[in-house]
Amino acid sequence: MAENETSASRLPRILLAGAAIVAVVSVGYRVVKDKGEAPAAPPAEQTAAGPDLATAIRELESRLQKEPNDARGWRMLGMAFSQNGQFAEAARALSRSMQIDGKNAAGWAELGAALFQGGNGSMAADARAAFDKAIALDPREPLARYYRGIDKDLAGKPREAIEDWLDMLEKGPADAPWRDDFRQIVENVAAKHKIDVVARLSKLPGGAPGRGAAIATQGIPGPSQAEMQQATQMPKGQQDAMIQGMVEGLAAKLKANPKNLEGWIMLMRSRVTLGETAKAAQALKDGRAAFAGDAASLAQLNEAASALGVTG
Repeated sequence: MAENETSASRLPRILLAGAAIVAVVSVGYRVVKDKGEAPAAPPAEQTAAGPDLATAIRELESRLQKEPNDARGWRMLGMAFSQNGQFAEAARALSRSMQIDGKNAAGWAELGAALFQGGNGSMAADARAAFDKAIALDPREPLARYYRGIDKDLAGKPREAIEDWLDMLEKGPADAPWRDDFRQIVENVAAKHKIDVVARLSKLPGGAPGRGAAIATQGIPGPSQAEMQQATQMPKGQQDAMIQGMVEGLAAKLKANPKNLEGWIMLMRSRVTLGETAKAAQALKDGRAAFAGDAASLAQLNEAASALGVTG
C-alpha cells in the first residue's frame, strides 16, 4: 500500500466452494486515504462481472418476485450485486433481507459494508447504524468490528481504532479466517501514524506465516456453497456456471489491472479448487510477469504457489 494510506475497506468476500473458491467483491482493499480525502471510486475494470453472474442476478430477482420473504435469497442477491459493483442495489437487497431476518449479525455487517462502499468510502450514518446493529447482536462480529475501527480512524482516532482491532486479534481464535486482514490494517495504520505495535503483534497467537501463504490458505467468511444452493435453488449446472463466471470475472480484472498481488493468489487458489491445474500454473506465470523485478511480491507469489501445490 502507498505510504499516504491510513486505512482501508474490504467488502465481505464470498466463499463459493469449501474454504477455497473466492469471488472477490473488491480484490484488495479500496483505500481510504488521509482524513478528509475521499477514496477514488473503483475503476470500471474492477467492477465488471461475467455474463454468468449477470444471469444469476436476473434469476435470483425472478425467484424473489415469487418468494419475497426469503431472507437468505435476498442476502445472496445483495452479495451478488456487491460482486458486480452495484452497491446501491446490494444495499437495497440486504436491507430487505434484514427486514425479514433482523437477528442476523453477519447480514447487518454486510449491509453496512455495501453502504460504506456505495458512499465512496465515507462512513455515513446508515452504514454506522448497520454496523452497530451487527455488534449489538454479536459483539465479536468481525466485519462490523473491522469497519467500526475504520470509522474511528477516519474520525482522527487511530489509536482507538488500533486498540479495537488488536482486541479482536488478542482475544479471537488463533485460526480465525479474518486474522490476516486485521493484522494487516493494524500494521498499516500504525505505520502511518508512527504508533508502536511491534511488541503486541509479536505476542499474538498463531504465528506469522508468510504473507503469500497466508492469503493462499486462509478461510474467507461468507455463505457456503450449500447455503448458496439453498438460497438460490439453482440447478447444479447453473450454480457451477455462476462460480465459473465469478472466477473468469476475476481473471478479466487481473488482465486489465495486473498489479494486484492478492488477486493473482486468489485466482490461483480458485483454479486449483476447480481442478484447473494448467490455468492455475498460467496464473502463477502471469502473476510473476506482472511483478517482474519486485522481489518481495515474487516471494509472496511463490509462497502461495507452494502452499497450493502450483508448479510452473
